[in-house]
Amino acid sequence: MAIKIYTLASDTLLNLWLNNLGYNSFALSDTYSALKPLAKEHPLDFAYRLSSEKMTVLASKAPIDSLLITTVKVVACGRRILDSPKNFDEARQILSLLSGRRHQVLTIISLKYQDTLKQREVVTRVSFKRLSQEEMEDYLQTKAWYDQSGGYDILGSAASFVKAINGSIGSLWGVPAYELTSLLEGLKNDQRR
Repeated sequence: MAIKIYTLASDTLLNLWLNNLGYNSFALSDTYSALKPLAKEHPLDFAYRLSSEKMTVLASKAPIDSLLITTVKVVACGRRILDSPKNFDEARQILSLLSGRRHQVLTIISLKYQDTLKQREVVTRVSFKRLSQEEMEDYLQTKAWYDQSGGYDILGSAASFVKAINGSIGSLWGVPAYELTSLLEGLKNDQRR
């Protein structure tokens, strides 16, 4: 594909994945303020709103006629959106909430080329084991929760908390590989017509 692909610099794993697939992507710096959920906003609605905002920022910076790709990951327990904790107390509250429960990781992947926007939503359900106070405190000391949606990094020490995953493993780190590949293949097929 001769089209240049642009992403936001904050989508580090997306850029890595695109490069692994053989695409040459260009990361543009992103200077948008993180959105907060509105009162009583459903987690999926928030994910789409956040995705729209990221795409607007990317479209304002990227050259015309380039392929734009963004991803958004939102962690929710029921209707409660679990943001990135800013301190130990917030991280402890989130871990306590997730302990012994199932939660959802909602990922929106968006591709925009010319006037066409294609999006896929991926819902992955994750079950955590019941965590002891010692496990929580040991994990909190690692600070691996910092700047992580839902207060944990699935690729780090929190992986040992996960009893089961139902859905896309890639969506847990924000890049649902199957859906991304399918969207890119669809674009290639559209270009051939």
